[in-house]
Amino acid sequence: MSSSTGENDAELKSLTWNLSEKRFRSCHRRCSEFGDFNIVRTTLQIADAHLRRKNYDEALVKYEVISQTPTNISHEVRARACHGIGVVHMRKHEVGLSRLAFESSIKHLSLSDSGRCSLNIAESYYCLGLVLRTSCREADKDVCLRSFLSALEVRRYVLGCDNLLVAETLTIIGTMHLERNEQVEAYQAFSEAKRIEILNGRMQTPFDPRIGKKSFSCSPRRRSIAARDSNDSWMFAASAA
Repeated sequence: MSSSTGENDAELKSLTWNLSEKRFRSCHRRCSEFGDFNIVRTTLQIADAHLRRKNYDEALVKYEVISQTPTNISHEVRARACHGIGVVHMRKHEVGLSRLAFESSIKHLSLSDSGRCSLNIAESYYCLGLVLRTSCREADKDVCLRSFLSALEVRRYVLGCDNLLVAETLTIIGTMHLERNEQVEAYQAFSEAKRIEILNGRMQTPFDPRIGKKSFSCSPRRRSIAARDSNDSWMFAASAA
């Protein structure tokens, strides 16, 4: 057994024990267990741990428990569960189900004052765009581009114009413009992405309009470049792309 597998097992056991203890305390207080934020949070952490281990069925069960619970939990919590459901279905290549889940996540966050301009909604927009890129429908391609543009707008607002996540978004937007034969827009997006990557010490081959492609694209490490004040960031989800 590898050390990483052992660490993951230990994490799951610890979280499961923690959840059992919180349920016991909640029962003694005679309150609904999902009215207890600590139980909800631990359940989400267990779901995230299953997702990292690729235990998709177990992760899905935990996320759905949160998303479908009738008690009064916040839009942000429901959105996080819906986003997790979307990631599970995306990794299982279930396009329709993942699209519905990401759209639900965006809807919940849009109803929250803090959610509509957060990295979390940007992540849901970005993942929705990735899902829609597999569609052959022209209408879906338009929604796909709008999703990436929405992710770009929020990431610029939260992280600033020189962050590598902004460069990543610009790169995929440039690729989409190229696929639509929109050469000027593609060049502008790739050029701005290149500027950011050079600024951050990541050189790459420039976009060549003669051949219509770049030889290298940046794949930033989200955990190291996300906003430090991002609360309960969902950056785990982007690795599913």
